[in-house]
Amino acid sequence: MPQEADISEPVKVALRTRFKRKLSAIEPAHKTELSAQIRGRLREFNFVREAGCVLCYSPLADEPDIWPWVEDRLVEGRRVALLRFEPTMEEYVAVEVRGRDGEMGIGRFGVREPSASCPVVQWNQLDLVLVPGLGFDLSGGRLGRGRGFYDRLLARVVGTACGVAFEEQLCAELPCEAHDVGLDCLVTPERLLSFSSSGGGRNRTARGD
Repeated sequence: MPQEADISEPVKVALRTRFKRKLSAIEPAHKTELSAQIRGRLREFNFVREAGCVLCYSPLADEPDIWPWVEDRLVEGRRVALLRFEPTMEEYVAVEVRGRDGEMGIGRFGVREPSASCPVVQWNQLDLVLVPGLGFDLSGGRLGRGRGFYDRLLARVVGTACGVAFEEQLCAELPCEAHDVGLDCLVTPERLLSFSSSGGGRNRTARGD
């Protein structure tokens, strides 16, 4: 897909509005069912089961709910990292959680976050990153919520970057800017799409956010 040097903000605003509308149209019961299907797929894939340290996300109301899978992984004694916002840096850092009482709170943007007692995990120690978003395309492009946090995060990660989405969040093509970072693969309730022959994200190219 051709790269574009500048994508007007109204285009991205319109796309975000479109995907938010599609997400809001999914009935809550159906969304619960679809989330369960995604969690089942995460339990099936070898690249997920074999990953050492996995950076997960704390799901928003309109995102696939992977939290029961996260809790299962903690019960199994597997390594789980989550994002914590650091106000002094105006950035997120990855920190490891172990499922202990008092580890979780509500962060700056109203999202479940680990407490300050959880140790920081270096980006190069992450084997797999599960990535949410508003929209995704069939070439590994992703449309985020506009803050750019995941683009900066994925630029530092050497592990596999795997998007997590409902089928309603997919489209054929998204706009792309130079700072955008693409995904290696994408899991939905129905399929796994692979975008990288490396399997580890090292050949990740700039794609849409």
